[in-house]
Amino acid sequence: LQDDGEASATKAQRMMSIARQQGRHEFEWTLQRADGSAMVTAVTLLSIDHEGRSIMYCVWRDITEKQAAEKALHESEQLYRDVTNNGQALIWLAGLDKSCFYFNQPWLRFTGRTLAQEYGNGWTEGVHPDDLERCFSTYVQAFEQRERFSMVYRLRRHDGAYRWILDDGAPRYDMDGAFVGYVGHCLDIHAQKEIEEQVRLVAFHDPLTKLPNRRLLMDRLHQTMAASKRSGCHGALIFLDLDNFKPLNDKFGHEAGDALLVEVAQRLTSCVREVDTVARFGGDEFVIVLGELHESKVESVSQAAIIAE
Repeated sequence: LQDDGEASATKAQRMMSIARQQGRHEFEWTLQRADGSAMVTAVTLLSIDHEGRSIMYCVWRDITEKQAAEKALHESEQLYRDVTNNGQALIWLAGLDKSCFYFNQPWLRFTGRTLAQEYGNGWTEGVHPDDLERCFSTYVQAFEQRERFSMVYRLRRHDGAYRWILDDGAPRYDMDGAFVGYVGHCLDIHAQKEIEEQVRLVAFHDPLTKLPNRRLLMDRLHQTMAASKRSGCHGALIFLDLDNFKPLNDKFGHEAGDALLVEVAQRLTSCVREVDTVARFGGDEFVIVLGELHESKVESVSQAAIIAE
């Protein structure tokens, strides 16, 4: 018997005393094998009265491997918790019913909600309304086909602000290869999206007036022409430039000229519908694309003339 801080004979007497008092006593005891290695055993002591005699019945079971396996499992679970709760990724798990049953601490800190609030489909309450249908559709379709998916949507943070996140999901399988649900991890990519938006703004918009530039104008023009073919409605193209713009710049300076261009851009935008496009063509030249006017050419000319006026 290994020395565990108490003499073996003393410990044995104490264990048997407890068994006599309670009738049964279970405990663990570490033995030393012939090769010097330790063997953890589960000991069961039974106090039995037989024909007036008190008999002590003892069973020893080797639980060394079982205890080692439990320790390994505990360490594995602890490692999983450390990895999932101390990283940056927002992790979720879903079962066979498509409902989520687990969210790690970074997710809960991000949303400021409890696990009970996020449980099931509660997490969808934090998805931006404009992204919810697309987000849920992508998730359900991938789930039914047992496929990986990746999607970007806006999720409400604890302070109420919506942040762009990248959500990657993958099917989960047990040791026998049976499908058991999905696991996903999300990353906050809001800063990246803002940079992309700035790049897109610079590439397709005039930096002064924030109106579409020539490149975006041509794209909008092609879209309007395609829509016109589908609907049968006419469109119109209006060219506009400012008179005496150069003398204004010469007399009051370019800052005054820039202020005038910005004001003109705002006024032109206020005169058209959301489906129309106002673009800065260059210098003091502007172009307006009007779509979805009328099926009648005469009526469309009249509508365009009113807008132009």
